[in-house]
Amino acid sequence: MEGETRRVRKFTDPYVRNRKPEEHAYVVWAPDGLGLRVRPSGVRSWIYAYHLNGRFRWMTLGRYPEMTVAAAHTAHDTAMRNRGAGVDPATLAVAANIADRAAPTVAELADQFIELYSKPRKKSAFEDERLLRVEVLPHLGTVKAANVRRRDVMALLDGIVARGAGVTANRVLAVLRKAYNWGITRELVEFSPCAQVPRPAKEHERERFLSADELKRFLVGMDQPGLFEFTKTTKHALRFQLATGARPGETAGATWQEFDLQAGVWTMPAERTKTHHAHTVPLSQFARQVLREVRLLNPLSIYPFPGRKGPMLPATMSAAINGNLAALGLERFTPHDLRRSCATHLASLGHSRVVISRILGHALPGVTRIYDRHAYAEEMRAALDEWGAVLYRLSRPAGPEAVKRRARR
Repeated sequence: MEGETRRVRKFTDPYVRNRKPEEHAYVVWAPDGLGLRVRPSGVRSWIYAYHLNGRFRWMTLGRYPEMTVAAAHTAHDTAMRNRGAGVDPATLAVAANIADRAAPTVAELADQFIELYSKPRKKSAFEDERLLRVEVLPHLGTVKAANVRRRDVMALLDGIVARGAGVTANRVLAVLRKAYNWGITRELVEFSPCAQVPRPAKEHERERFLSADELKRFLVGMDQPGLFEFTKTTKHALRFQLATGARPGETAGATWQEFDLQAGVWTMPAERTKTHHAHTVPLSQFARQVLREVRLLNPLSIYPFPGRKGPMLPATMSAAINGNLAALGLERFTPHDLRRSCATHLASLGHSRVVISRILGHALPGVTRIYDRHAYAEEMRAALDEWGAVLYRLSRPAGPEAVKRRARR
């Protein structure tokens, strides 16, 4: 080896830290072949020298301080055991390095999870991808997926919670756990660092719905000029969701093939519903008028509510609401709260829970699902027609006489 022979009884951290570089590289040897090589550049590396089958061999264990003194002793002990068993530790190290280079990073694991699992199977694939790319990959993307530990995941989640986004932290944990569990089935990783990590934030069931006064401010206010990211198509998507009680993703991803405007029905195929059953919703005159207007806006699109590359994203609907709350004079709400508003106002109009559940596309519970085969088509249509008439009235701006009466008050 290079340089003069130097020896030490035992390596300690202060001793290693104080080894100064010299004009030529040198090695300090401890017993049993463990050495510290110090280069003129100041780089210090742990090495192991040994004889196997009559041949002199040596290997690099790692660099200091990335490999601590304790870790170097552990690696040295492992190498000696392998040599004692007749296995060349240098050959094992080369194979491990090759395997490590081939092992996926978190970014590569995320890409494969999105493309091979999430997109083919989940309607929320776009949200999975957004959470991974925005919240996870900037921090862990270049790390080997197999090297991520529970403490890394918890530190990531703690950072999200610290900025006041506890619910987002819960969603990040869920999608990261799913990605790792999928990776285990594909033998991309052997364990999940998300195991036994608790949800970082408590969640309360949302009860937000818009009152009639809020709905009027929302429906009329959407047409005022200068609103942030409120395109005509986005406005119509929100109106249509409110009129039908559909989920944001069901609305955004609808295609014209699903609609029969003459019969006044919208039939969602099973693959686009949460219950995995086809769902038919009657269309009120209000909802049909929305569809007629968007067809004029987007005559060549296969989607009533197109985005830049395909259907509109539900996130577009959320962004339009969030960016205009102050201008509309409303407290925070989400597109899903429009679905809740539809259900709440249908109940206030006297319609039964069963009919409302049918409109919302909920699966009926247990025995009820088995024995209640009534489609409730007439009841659903009556309920949504009445609701559509309410929305039509709320959408009309206040006339001059109404403004005068309000001023006299």
